[in-house]
Amino acid sequence: MNSIGVDFGTTYSIITYLDEDELKDFYPNQAASPNQHSLVASRISADKFDFGAMARNRVGRRGYKIFKGFKMMLAEKDENVLSERGYTDQLTPEKITEEYLSFLINNYCSSNNIEQIDNLVVGVPEIWFEDTATIDSRTALKDILERLKRHDGINLVRRAKLVSEPAAACAYFVENYKQNKNEDFEGMILLVDYGGGTLDIALCEVEQDNGKSQVSVRKRNGAGLNEQGFIGKAGIAFMEDVVKRTLELNNTEYKDNEDFHRAFDSLEVSLMNNMDAIMEVFEFNTLTDIESIDEEFDRFEYGEDEFLITYGLLAQSYNEVIYPILEEKINEIIKYMDDNDIDYGANTDYNYKIALVGGFCNFYLTRRQIEEKFQKATLDNRFTDIINSRRDCEKAISYGATLIAKDKITFIQRSPYYLGIAKPDTRHDIKDGYDYFFAIKKGDEIVFNEPYFVKNINDETDAFFIGTSIPYIALCFDDNMDNILCQRPVEEYQSSLQLEATGICRIGFSLDESMIITLHQHVEIERSDGEIDEKIYKKRLDDIYSLFGGLIQAR
Repeated sequence: MNSIGVDFGTTYSIITYLDEDELKDFYPNQAASPNQHSLVASRISADKFDFGAMARNRVGRRGYKIFKGFKMMLAEKDENVLSERGYTDQLTPEKITEEYLSFLINNYCSSNNIEQIDNLVVGVPEIWFEDTATIDSRTALKDILERLKRHDGINLVRRAKLVSEPAAACAYFVENYKQNKNEDFEGMILLVDYGGGTLDIALCEVEQDNGKSQVSVRKRNGAGLNEQGFIGKAGIAFMEDVVKRTLELNNTEYKDNEDFHRAFDSLEVSLMNNMDAIMEVFEFNTLTDIESIDEEFDRFEYGEDEFLITYGLLAQSYNEVIYPILEEKINEIIKYMDDNDIDYGANTDYNYKIALVGGFCNFYLTRRQIEEKFQKATLDNRFTDIINSRRDCEKAISYGATLIAKDKITFIQRSPYYLGIAKPDTRHDIKDGYDYFFAIKKGDEIVFNEPYFVKNINDETDAFFIGTSIPYIALCFDDNMDNILCQRPVEEYQSSLQLEATGICRIGFSLDESMIITLHQHVEIERSDGEIDEKIYKKRLDDIYSLFGGLIQAR
């Protein structure tokens, strides 16, 4: 019980553990469900917080500020967006996240008389490994986990690791297949993970090595940016749009206040409790036709008035907020599979599975769009053997994280990007005016904490550099190396490199288990007697795309 998996969700969080080879959920004291609301209530007049179900009871009450979706705010830089959602210089997304996770972990430890968690594995959105606008969220969360301490000052967590949510879910589904079929799974699993804050789509490859399953992410994409005032384009964005759209139709001004939080909370409960009714109303109509359904779905109070939500309005919000981004991202993964001759059809002989994960994949219109896109048949082996129930899908991330924490399944981390440095060059035949020197290439299997040094352009030998300026960083997420990012440095990183004009150096990068980057510099200085001294410098980088400036190639 000293190793646990956590699904730190935008809407709900779950803690699970392994007890005598049986996966179990942690139920907080007197709780009817392991799903703990990812909510924090801050009392305005005092530095006091309520969490989870208690915070939900504070929604709409005067004197309290409610924070939801704070995980998605960790990388937000826009002060206006933060201010609109109630954050201040003291109550930052990092502060709220740390208070919430400290509550979760302390609650688990105290309930089970545990002094310290040996291995903590937390699932995070796959988009956090992929998109430059959200990468900093991963660094912030890892720092928060490392700071977790109990009130007596003892370290609460000995070892913390972040893994992608689809990869964690894949680990659980692999275990399900082994239990159901009495054999190991080897093949591809396409995970579509749609939750409250992010859409993650990951094509996972499962291989067997000496009787142990190894999971790696072959291809990933998704969406999770905070756009147009939304927290991502997922469940929360959809529900907020439904409420705002309803108010607009009734000529009522929207304000992010207690009334709005109550209306949002009411809609969330109604959606969860009426999944079957939603399917019955929608399943025999096209997506366009259902926008005109005027049948009542629910009502909510806003101020002193009551407002009606129709099924047609649910469809309108879905078609505008969700349908386009889900369609775009599924098309991207299908193109990748087509380009790489991966057979994903219903009649494939290859072990290929499709799994829908996350609370928003339980919403009928989401599930229907995905199944129609892949032309799901009545008897379709792609959707069988790895999923025992829809309820298990909601827990797949925490279950998989627990299996990884207990080393039951190995997760192989492959680099989600090309990473290196760049040299400005004025020659016309050089792409974008730069020479690129890469240390890590997209798809490379990563040995954690092992430095990878920048290579020369035309061979695999290490490149050496000399100079008194800060190099540019080169970063690219595209498979074919389009849109390579090169960024000038900011002041706080200029001390990362030791600029010794008399020495030459190798520059490299390492990645830890949470894919946090450390910069390595090995400087070679020739002494007067002809011998070489090597000095080694290391610095962790918090912001991987605003670090560097020019460099001079030595040899």
